[in-house]
Amino acid sequence: MDASTTTIVEMLVALAKDLNMSVVAEGIETEEQLRALLASGVEEGQGYLVAPPLPAAKFNELLESRRVAQSGAATSGTTALVA
Repeated sequence: MDASTTTIVEMLVALAKDLNMSVVAEGIETEEQLRALLASGVEEGQGYLVAPPLPAAKFNELLESRRVAQSGAATSGTTALVA
């Protein structure tokens, strides 16, 4: 992300937090995009980096496998990537 894009994302994240809302970044395709979004305070995201578009049944399987994987771990302060 360039400097102006980073500033906009950081402002949107701050506004969302002030309004007790979460921010979900969509269309994350590269590790570079992911790093920039994490540095800007984005906590959730989806895109081809995580998984390509899936039929509903496969999507539900993916979510369930992630729930099981996270069930024993503390999730506060972590970033959630969803398909």
